[in-house]
Amino acid sequence: MKKMKIIKRPAKKTVGEHIFTLIKAAISEIPIPGAGAGAVLLEEYIGSSTKNAINKALKFLKDKLNLYGERIDISQSDPDEISDITKQYYQIILNNSHELKLKSASSILANAYLKADDSSKLTYVELDHMLKCINSLSIGSLEILGVIYSKIVPKSQRHHTNKNYRFNFEDLKRYFPQHESTFLMGLVGECNSLNLLHISGIPQIPTNEYGNYPIELTKFGQRFIKHMIDDI
Repeated sequence: MKKMKIIKRPAKKTVGEHIFTLIKAAISEIPIPGAGAGAVLLEEYIGSSTKNAINKALKFLKDKLNLYGERIDISQSDPDEISDITKQYYQIILNNSHELKLKSASSILANAYLKADDSSKLTYVELDHMLKCINSLSIGSLEILGVIYSKIVPKSQRHHTNKNYRFNFEDLKRYFPQHESTFLMGLVGECNSLNLLHISGIPQIPTNEYGNYPIELTKFGQRFIKHMIDDI
């Protein structure tokens, strides 16, 4: 009597393993030095919302890498550091489906693949902290940072991050008439806790609705938004 051959099924991949496979696949489609090939596989156990977030995030990542072009060389990246940064990126995708967060995180991750001598390349410590900022900040806080950078800071000063940029709360409030002032100040306070914005004290004679409260977009805040939005 012949012995029955037992066929072992391959171990089912974790969601995390699929995320890493997807990221590798997105990178492998771009003709850049050091990019490795990877298979794209999405299992049915990944929820539709997470699946959509993955697809959006990877599109944003691929678009950013394409814009960087020859400035990318993955072979120069430290494997352990890239692994840690990728895990943080993965957590952001799992925790969020909002395009602003996915796009911001993809922009920061793409920076990790720049050549070592690229003037825009951030250190591992900076990348690590910036991804933590994106994961912890609310959508409202990210939105006000974008408005401050694009509407309040003059174009001529957006790439000069050697000093804080000062403005009043009323300058921000005019762009968010839909938000009640104490709520908007709460978003400012959230950014203040990470030193992206700095509330520079209470005026001697405060005006109504925090209008003349001085706020500063910090040097770190400027770098954060620059890399999050338009670091090309």
